[in-house]
Order: sequence, then C-alpha cells, then structure tokens
Amino acid sequence: LLPGLSLGDTSAVSESLEADMRAASLAHLVAVSGANCAIVVGIAVVMTGICGGGIRARLVVGVTTLVGFVILVTPEPSVIRASVMATIALWSLVWGRPTQGLSVLAATAWLLLMGDPWRAVDFAFVLSVAATAGIVIGLKPTATALGRFLPSWLAWLISLPLVAQLAVQPIVVLLRPALPVWGIPANLLAAPFVPAVTITGLVGSITEPIAPWISQVAVA
Repeated sequence: LLPGLSLGDTSAVSESLEADMRAASLAHLVAVSGANCAIVVGIAVVMTGICGGGIRARLVVGVTTLVGFVILVTPEPSVIRASVMATIALWSLVWGRPTQGLSVLAATAWLLLMGDPWRAVDFAFVLSVAATAGIVIGLKPTATALGRFLPSWLAWLISLPLVAQLAVQPIVVLLRPALPVWGIPANLLAAPFVPAVTITGLVGSITEPIAPWISQVAVA
C-alpha cells in the first residue's frame, strides 16, 4: 500500500485488496489526489516562509515543487485538477487578490475542459471536481450544524468525509450501484494517517538515489 498511498503506484496492490478498499470507499487513497498536492506544496511554502522567503519566493518554490511532484507521481486527473487550482491560488495571493475556493475550482474546471473537453466524461476528473466542490461548499455549514451537539474538532473531522461522500455519491452510484455504509467512518479513521504517509513516502522516494539510509528510515 505504501507506494500507492504516497505516489499513486498501485502495481503491488492485489485485486482482492483493491476490491476491499472499494467496498470501504478507501480506493481513492491509493490514487494521488489534491490532498497529497496540498500537503507537499503547503510544506514547501511554509518552509520557504520560515527561511525568510517573501511572497514571490513562495510562489516560485510552490509552483516548482508542484511541477516536480506531478512529474514524480504522473499527471493523473485529480493531480492535474489540484495542480491548476494550487497554481491559480498562489498567483492570486501574489497579486494581492485572494479568491474564494469555489471561484478557483470553477476557473480550474473551465480551463481544463477548454483544454480537453473529454475530461467531462472522465470519471476520475469528475469525481475529483465533485468532491472538492462538496468540501468547498458544504464543509463549513455542515461542521457548524454538527458543532451544535458535538465538540468542534470532532464536528470538523466528521464533516470532511461526509460532505465529500455526499457530493460524489450520485456519480459513484453509476460505477457501483450500492450505498457504502462504512465509507464515512472508514475515511474518518484513515484520514490522520494520510499526511504522515504522504510525507514519509515522498521523502523515501526522493532520497533513495542520494541517501539510501534516509530513504530506508522514512519508509520504515
């Protein structure tokens, strides 16, 4: 699972394991997604800021890191969507024009569909856009509603997989006509491990040619 979770390489994932992950609505974890891009770019931008880099330096480092990550994991539909969104968001910050998540998503979808209209019937791309739209639109109001009778941190934690699952369900049912009862709790339990696996897997990948011992520690 490690290569799949960190780099999207599913060559070692057996058919039975893949079927189990689909049944639990966890198959998306072994496809590099916007979450992976956000983690990697976020770390690069924050580290640049800590080292004294200004807003333009953060843009250059962020975009460069993003390009390198896309090359490393191959440009899958969800990665392309996340990369374009991140680039638009970074540019808007540099120009002093912070934008809302929905407008960035809309611009991204428009640009990518103008470039290749066939993406409109690519399930991976459609699912990526739908899940992101669900999070952008529904996360805050859902967390606010659940926060009335749950601790705030728990309300936000539950809301993320809930709104994403609700947003993609009309599309998922076309691929698998069933309601994944375990989808939300399974994703809730798996979510804390995704950033750690993404970071350590990436470190293990890029350090293996130059410092194998660091790679081995990271992978372990």
